[in-house]
Amino acid sequence: MGQWIMRFATCIIFILSCFFLLGTTDYDPEPLTYEVEPGDTLIEIAAEFGNFIWWIDIYKANADKIKNPHFIYPGQELEIPTHIVQDLRLTVTTDDVNRVLAMNKKFEREEKEKKDDKKLKKFRETFNQLVEKKKKRKEGSGVDSYEGLGFGGMVLDETRSKMGRDFYAIFYKHWEDPKDISNFTITVSEQPTPSRGTMIQIEIDNQLVFRNRLEPRYYKTEKAAKRAVSLCKKRLVQQASIQNEFAGY
Repeated sequence: MGQWIMRFATCIIFILSCFFLLGTTDYDPEPLTYEVEPGDTLIEIAAEFGNFIWWIDIYKANADKIKNPHFIYPGQELEIPTHIVQDLRLTVTTDDVNRVLAMNKKFEREEKEKKDDKKLKKFRETFNQLVEKKKKRKEGSGVDSYEGLGFGGMVLDETRSKMGRDFYAIFYKHWEDPKDISNFTITVSEQPTPSRGTMIQIEIDNQLVFRNRLEPRYYKTEKAAKRAVSLCKKRLVQQASIQNEFAGY
């Protein structure tokens, strides 16, 4: 009786082992296509699938699409070799992988935005403190005119939304005072429009110079900010030219 039970148990173990081996051998993962996002590298993509060394396999699998392994561009679709996908195990589907990758990308973007917001907030606080110091110094000296903050004029930030702050940061980054022009104030403000983005406007000494509706796309915000820089410089040069003409009479 004991031997029969032992044989029966052995058969059961053998059958289960066969099922396991067959299931593992027959596993044929779905082909996976990965869409490259801004900032991606082959090493980072491979690391997201479990091992950075797999970048070589990914490169070889897409040799017809990638001329230089150090250069891939956003929107490019790369084939992930089946043995890499298989290593994610049997219960993981392509949708699961894409969902996890999307969540990871979203988390990284949110973390970066938080850091950028903190830096911008600190910058705005420091800048506003400088403005207040300059105003107090001006009031204390009794002088009617001022020379800005040591760089010709002031660029004030009165934005409130994330898009508005991005616009101001880009504008300020690219701004340079026109030569020999000082004593002016540029104010960047916004008027949020529900479900339609936000309306940015720029005034020079309380005169409207630029107005534009922003969309939630960074590259469009950057383009609008650079255009605004160009327009503001032209307006200041025009105003200075007119003032010089009147001064000549």
